[in-house]
Amino acid sequence: MNIVIKEGTESIGELCGFPSDAEFCLDFKRRIEEYCAEISADQNHIRNVAIHNEPRFGEVKRVSYDPPGYDILFYQAIPLFLYKDNPDNTRFAESVIKHELYHCKDIDLIGTMLDLSEIEHSSHNIDELCTNLGYRQWGEFYAHYNSCTIYESCYKSIAELGDLYERAAKLTGGADDWITLYETIAHPHIQNAVILAANNSRLHSKKVQNCIAEFAAAHESSGEYLKRVQNVFEEKYRNYPNWVSYDVFKELGEILLDM
Repeated sequence: MNIVIKEGTESIGELCGFPSDAEFCLDFKRRIEEYCAEISADQNHIRNVAIHNEPRFGEVKRVSYDPPGYDILFYQAIPLFLYKDNPDNTRFAESVIKHELYHCKDIDLIGTMLDLSEIEHSSHNIDELCTNLGYRQWGEFYAHYNSCTIYESCYKSIAELGDLYERAAKLTGGADDWITLYETIAHPHIQNAVILAANNSRLHSKKVQNCIAEFAAAHESSGEYLKRVQNVFEEKYRNYPNWVSYDVFKELGEILLDM
C-alpha cells in the first residue's frame, strides 16, 4: 500500500502536525492498516491511498480484477480532521476512512462469488442498469450501516433534494428514458433513501427518523418507499452473503427503481 500526495495537497504533513510529508505518510499508512485489521479488510488489495484536493470525501476505484486491487481517494480535509485535536472531526474522518474500507471488504467478498467485471461497467439496457444499481446500492447500505456507528452519515432532507423525488416518481417509458434520466433524477433520490435506511436501521436516531418523517409528510409514497427499502436491505444484511447472485442484485435494482 502506497500513500500518494497529489498535486495541490503538498505540505499536508505539516498541516497535520508532522515534520514532513514522508512522516505523515508513514503514520497515515499505519492508521489505515490498523483500521483494516479492526474490520477484517484485506489491506493487501489496496494499491494506493491518494490525498487529493477535489471536494469528494472518499472513493474506491477499481484497479484490477485478478488479483483484486483498489485505489482509495480521500479529500485533503479527511487527514486534517483525523489529526486535529477535535473529537467530533476525528470521528467524522475515521468514519469516512472506514466507510471506504468497508467497501473494499464487501467488494472482495462478492468478488469471490461473482465475476464483478460483468457488473462494474456502464449499463446498456434496463436489466444491466438494475443489476448494477442493486450491486452498488447494496455496497452503500453495507458501508453506511457499518460506518455510521462512528459518525452518522450525511444524507439529504426533502428540502435539499428539492423536486427530485417528484421528478423521479413521474419517470415513465422505456429503457432509453430510464438510462437517460436515471443518473440526474432517480439516482440521487435512490442513494439518499439507501443512506437513510442504513442509518435508521443501525442507529434509530431521532435525527434520521425526523428526516424520514418529513419525506413521508411531503409525499406519502416516499415514506412507503423508504420503509420498503429499509425492510428489504435489512433482510439482505441479516443473510449476507448467502443470497449474493446476479439475479438478486437485479431484483434489488428493480425494487429501488419502483418509486
